[in-house]
Amino acid sequence: MQRFTIQSACSLVFFLTLPFTWAAEEAVEEELPMIATITVSDDATLETLAEFVDKHNKSADGLYRARRLGPELIVLAEAILAGSKEILSRPEIHDDLRNWALRKKAYAQIMLAYADPPKYYGKLLAAVNEYEELPNCEVIVKKVETDILELGIVLVTTLPNRDNPKPLRLNFEKFVDRLLFFLETYPERESLSLVTQLEDRIKTMPPIQRDRMMLVFAESLAPHFLKSTDAVDKKRGRELQATGRFLSLSGKPMLLEGVLATGEAFDPDTLKGKVVLVQFWKPSCIPCRAEIPILATLREQYGRGGFEVVGVCTEGGLKTVQEFISRTTVDGSRITWPNLVDDQASNAGFIQLTKFYNIEATPVLVLIGRDGNVVRVNPLPSALEVEIENSLYPKTAVDETDDP
Repeated sequence: MQRFTIQSACSLVFFLTLPFTWAAEEAVEEELPMIATITVSDDATLETLAEFVDKHNKSADGLYRARRLGPELIVLAEAILAGSKEILSRPEIHDDLRNWALRKKAYAQIMLAYADPPKYYGKLLAAVNEYEELPNCEVIVKKVETDILELGIVLVTTLPNRDNPKPLRLNFEKFVDRLLFFLETYPERESLSLVTQLEDRIKTMPPIQRDRMMLVFAESLAPHFLKSTDAVDKKRGRELQATGRFLSLSGKPMLLEGVLATGEAFDPDTLKGKVVLVQFWKPSCIPCRAEIPILATLREQYGRGGFEVVGVCTEGGLKTVQEFISRTTVDGSRITWPNLVDDQASNAGFIQLTKFYNIEATPVLVLIGRDGNVVRVNPLPSALEVEIENSLYPKTAVDETDDP
């Protein structure tokens, strides 16, 4: 006789008119756990086992589709898993039933991974290797791998919170490699939805995590899309390549060229030896307008020490930008620093910075040091002034030893 034990944190009653016996400890209170034990007798028929798996699969499927990923689902999925394994262990099993049981087993493993990732996600990863070794399991392998990635996208972008203080953390670089392998293995268009899901989730992350993850994402996936013969994929590859170029700027010189709002060509030599804060902005951007007084104050405060602000307007022609600069005042502050009109760049033979660095949302800030190399991409507002001061007046070893 083979025994399977399934534990639930709710008072779930199974009813079964089949040759299975159920033993349950009745909870003193509804909240207390109940343990149900499935005992499969040696003479249970394959038909009986199949009916058992099918019945509980229907119940579990309803909970799973409704995203009720609680203890009830775990109990049902464990029961399906146990029943499927028992079917697969029988020597008299025929191919159709074998394939059916494998599908039910895989579905149970997927449901368990969603219901309790810390306990079951690793087991789902191991299941892929198991199914890859079996004949005629290609569809199952793709389904399991798809769910591994879909659930993994949530896991790699989940930060600790009150309800989940210790979320399951996955290695992001390895996860992106797995996604890339999936795209190479299954090049169908629907596979690209996974890329979009991950990218959208990354963009909601806090700035530091977002930039680190997006850099890995962009540098890993850009080559895949660039080698495609599809025009849409190639465009996506160029955008990812540009994103990687931008987010990897720290410690490197930044391209800064184009046409000023005055209509003149910008001379980068005017910035030599200065600490420069570059702001990508556009007239319709409300947060960009809110930064005008901040930038004006920083320029006034640190200008004599060799600090400058340079704007790069990402939309609007020369006349639009000129009118905005001449008419716009925010809290008594105006735009008095040099501004590049990026729409004019290509017409004048310059590289359009918005495309070169794939600047999609504004405002975006970049801090450049006196040596011409980028100090920080997307500096945090709370640390911006400190970053500027450290770049203008770097501490020497003597300064550091003099600190109290």
